[in-house]
Amino acid sequence: MNPSTPFRMNRLTLPINRTASILATICFVALLVGCTSGTPTEKQARTAVASEIQEYGPLIMFTKTNGESLEQAGQKRYIFHYWAAASLGDGWAWRSKSTAFKAGIQRQGQTHPLFTPVTTKIPSGSTYLARGTIQFRQTENGWVVDRTEVAEYGFCNPGPSPSECYTSLWGQTQ
Repeated sequence: MNPSTPFRMNRLTLPINRTASILATICFVALLVGCTSGTPTEKQARTAVASEIQEYGPLIMFTKTNGESLEQAGQKRYIFHYWAAASLGDGWAWRSKSTAFKAGIQRQGQTHPLFTPVTTKIPSGSTYLARGTIQFRQTENGWVVDRTEVAEYGFCNPGPSPSECYTSLWGQTQ
C-alpha cells in the first residue's frame, strides 16, 4: 500500500466534508431565524408603548406579562400583554372621580368648559404605571402594530421602585 494514498484521499474528501458542514450550518441558522419570527419582538412592543405613554415622561421599565397568538379572518395576530412605568415630570394632577369625570391623570390646570374637576397635584418624579395590550398583525414585511390599549393606570409618589408601585396599586406581583 502506498503511504501517500490515505493522505490524498483525506485531502480530496476534506473540501466535500467542509462544504457539507458549512451548508448544514447555514440551513440550521436559517431554520432558527425562520422560527424566531413567529411572534413580535419585545423591542417592537416596547417602542409601541414608549410612543403611547411618552406624553407622561420617559419609559423607565417595560415588562411582558403574557402573549396570545390567534388568527382572525385568515390574518395572523398576536396580543402582547404588558405593564410599563414612566417617570412623571412637573405639571401633572390626579383628577378625582365625580359624576362628570372618571378618575384619571391630567395636566395640572386643565379644565372643562362646564365643570372644574377636583384635582390633586402629583409630585415631580412620581412613577406613572400602565397595564395594557398591544395588538400586532402579521404582514409580508413582518409584525405591525394594529392598536395599543391601556387597560389600567395609576401613579405612585417618588420613592418606591416601579415593581413596588405595581404591587401597591394592583395588589399582586407582575
